[in-house]
Amino acid sequence: MAMCRMAVCALWVIWTSRNKFIHEGKNQLGGQIAIFVQNYLNELDGLKSFIPKRRICVDRWNAPVGSRLKVNFDAAFNNHNKESCSRLVIRNSKVEVICSKIEMNSKILSVFVTEVVACLQALKLGLQLGLREVEVEGDSRSVI
Repeated sequence: MAMCRMAVCALWVIWTSRNKFIHEGKNQLGGQIAIFVQNYLNELDGLKSFIPKRRICVDRWNAPVGSRLKVNFDAAFNNHNKESCSRLVIRNSKVEVICSKIEMNSKILSVFVTEVVACLQALKLGLQLGLREVEVEGDSRSVI
């Protein structure tokens, strides 16, 4: 298995070196390629020590109880454009989708702000729909 991994890595590096030579005019010697392959494989082996031994148990989504509704929110952040996208969904105790919404947001400064905006949008959606008893759920512990 180690030889197979080394061969695949070597082919990848040789192909990359070839493309650099053709497209950029950069030439690498065989010794440089061999050293890069060895260092890359050593780096991959070093990553094994960072893999967690114990997995964190994540709770599954639970439906709301009785006549309550659950508003779930999540968000994605694009740091380069300072934009985010909020995803909102409202479900009942039968797990039926009552409402869902996606909102694009601009001038967002950070991931934290992204999650806060999504949470506020979830609360606002519940108010707009006149909901009385709701649970609001997201995956950001700092926001919640």
